Amino acid sequence: MALITYVCCVNKRYFIGICLPSPLFEKAEELKKDIFTQLGLKGALRSPAHITLHLPFEFNEHKEKKLIDELNHFTFKTSFTIALTGFNFFDKRVAFIQVEENAELYNLKQQLCDFVAKNLFVLNEKNVYRNFKPHVTIAHRDFKTRHFEPLKNLLKTKNFKDSFTCNNFALFKFEDSWKVVKIFEF
Repeated sequence: MALITYVCCVNKRYFIGICLPSPLFEKAEELKKDIFTQLGLKGALRSPAHITLHLPFEFNEHKEKKLIDELNHFTFKTSFTIALTGFNFFDKRVAFIQVEENAELYNLKQQLCDFVAKNLFVLNEKNVYRNFKPHVTIAHRDFKTRHFEPLKNLLKTKNFKDSFTCNNFALFKFEDSWKVVKIFEF
């Protein structure tokens, strides 16, 4: 009698983004902790400070090596500067550190999303039809209208204007929170 083995398909959630480098990473994480301490908002603490390039998608965890191998083949022509320019809000639902408009960042996002769609057959329709508004989220999910004025007042006492050279992107995976799986240099 033959033994039949079934391999369970375990889909995990992934996304692709740019992790802020030190010391900006620590500064953004400290800001998120301050928001939690003062207002009890913890949603943004579930992911490292980053700029999203490709929205979350599901992928078979057993094929994660293939995902990483393919992303290793992505190339982008050059490093570029990303400027962070203070705070802003998407309505009264999301608070973020603003990212200054940047043609190279838009090109990276478009080329990377096209590469992922073509080589990994991962297409996030929202990515295609949505305007790209790069930002670093500091409050969301549990951020309610009642938190808006207190958070706005808190951010008036803070400053976040700086820049960094971008020469990589990261693959993130959700376990109990979002974690960096691998950083890819370009």
